[in-house]
Amino acid sequence: SANMKTVSDPAVLDIGGVQVAVTSTDILFHLGKEEISYPPRNGDRMSRLASHLLQQGSMYPLYPASEEINLDLERLEQFGMLDQTPHIMLLPSDLNTFVREVSGVTVINPGRLTKGSGPGTYSLLKMRKGEGGK
Repeated sequence: SANMKTVSDPAVLDIGGVQVAVTSTDILFHLGKEEISYPPRNGDRMSRLASHLLQQGSMYPLYPASEEINLDLERLEQFGMLDQTPHIMLLPSDLNTFVREVSGVTVINPGRLTKGSGPGTYSLLKMRKGEGGK
């Protein structure tokens, strides 16, 4: 279908000139389990976790990877590196849902569509052209 496109996971999509980085891996949860050198309760934890991806230029900056996932490092290098800073990052996680601005990037954790046997959460993102068609 013209409305459907398959992409890698993770991926950086160009949607009308807007760079959107997406993944289904719960990288925020994995980073949160591994983060050890921070002052407790200092600053916004979710923004700090998301900033690691931007600072390291990778959609999965942990090595070795969590035992919970099967990570193909060659494919990560091919599809999961952030060659340029995206405008939007979609990082679904079991952690609390949020929308934050981190270093000029809109970071969204829409949560999970299902949680256990019950309903979860999702985000509906609408983009429109600004003045001058941009």
